[in-house]
Amino acid sequence: MRIYSGSRNQKEGSEIKKKEKSPLKRSKTGIEIEIQTLDEKGYIVNKADLVIRECKKRDKEMPIVQEEAKHMVELTSFPSVKVQNIALDIIKSYKTLIEVAEGHNILIYPLSTYPGYFEEEMRRDNRYIMHEKLVGAEKNRLGSRTLGFHCHYTLPRGVFDKKKKFLKPMLGPKIKKTLIDSYNLAIAMDPVFITFLQSSPFVDGKFLAKDSRVVINRGGRALKYMKGQYTGFQQYGGLPPYKQTLTDLIYTMESRYNRVKRELKKQGVSPEDIKKCRSILDLCWGPVRINKLGTLEQRSGDTNFLSNMIAMSVLMKYAQRKVHQDFMEVIPSEIGLEKPFKVEGNSVYIPPHTHVRRHLQYHSAYEGLENKDVYNYCKRFFSFSKELMHDRYVDVVNPLHKMLKKKKTVSDMMIKEVKKAGYGLETKVPDEIMADLALKMYGKQVGELDALEDLVKNLD
Repeated sequence: MRIYSGSRNQKEGSEIKKKEKSPLKRSKTGIEIEIQTLDEKGYIVNKADLVIRECKKRDKEMPIVQEEAKHMVELTSFPSVKVQNIALDIIKSYKTLIEVAEGHNILIYPLSTYPGYFEEEMRRDNRYIMHEKLVGAEKNRLGSRTLGFHCHYTLPRGVFDKKKKFLKPMLGPKIKKTLIDSYNLAIAMDPVFITFLQSSPFVDGKFLAKDSRVVINRGGRALKYMKGQYTGFQQYGGLPPYKQTLTDLIYTMESRYNRVKRELKKQGVSPEDIKKCRSILDLCWGPVRINKLGTLEQRSGDTNFLSNMIAMSVLMKYAQRKVHQDFMEVIPSEIGLEKPFKVEGNSVYIPPHTHVRRHLQYHSAYEGLENKDVYNYCKRFFSFSKELMHDRYVDVVNPLHKMLKKKKTVSDMMIKEVKKAGYGLETKVPDEIMADLALKMYGKQVGELDALEDLVKNLD
């Protein structure tokens, strides 16, 4: 029996106080993975449509879709509050994809850039044509060579207008602050995602960087690569700066959209085709963006082995959860230079944006954990997020802990394999060597799936 001895006014006062302290909703996490199709010898094959069609025959609800080229497929997860659920969901889809593909003598390449040379076949859907006209045909093709991992975290309650598919300008000060803190934290996480998930050291048989995808996609002065896909278009393809207010964030989104519209009109795209983009948020391809789905989307990481991507999802989820649930304040500060992700009370310090963009972004892409500043940054973020997570997830994030201990990423592993085959990083590696490397990476992914599934199932 429930007994309450206080007065009605005491009870009402308690309820009001509780409401004022109540956290935001329990946000959901979701992930997207771009993957490539190989033949049995380890060479790229343009058979994505066959694989998608056959997977849908097996399970019509399977979340698998086309991407911009015909050797690419995308797997998604159903959003969930628990990373355990999205992990089991994506593992199930991945295993189905592998089984169906192998039934048609097709293999799945699990990493970001196919290491050897291949001839891509681009799709001619309206959205891809618009993108091609925006950046040019040659730069557009770079996107077919650089596949990414996208991690979503739902925005704070009440900030997103689902009908207009845009942010609401009129919000309470606490919710505004939480949104901006969450957004800035995602930008500060960019070098962490780049480093832990780098799997793209080779493109067309040549070494470019530990994370060639980031260099090729973003380009620009900060990465010292002027042939990148978004060189000259950093406003909608590069790493965005921190924002101080919601007004700043909304202005940036509207300004970016208007610039893209002007560029598309210059290239002869009709206003009708531009209007087919259902949201201002459609026309952005940067590493951190607010999505028309009402999520904060972190797009900084390479496609990688599932164990590493799931581990990174856990780290992101708990860092963002602290901001959403406990209203942790994210403070760009000089303190964040020496002690990134230092926590004091209910505040966490991150470096100034210029340091993230010009220093950490560059060195995480080219050097990874070999760079002492990048190593320290990743180590401190790992410790920060690990302190916030449930103990049961410790084994799930262990692959990233091992990377830190060994100071070796998947890119480092691939470089080692190429050197074992007798080739240095200064020369073009023959396609047959790269095809063998692709088969090894495929075998490693297949080999870990059952153990990974068992680990995730037993989290409860």
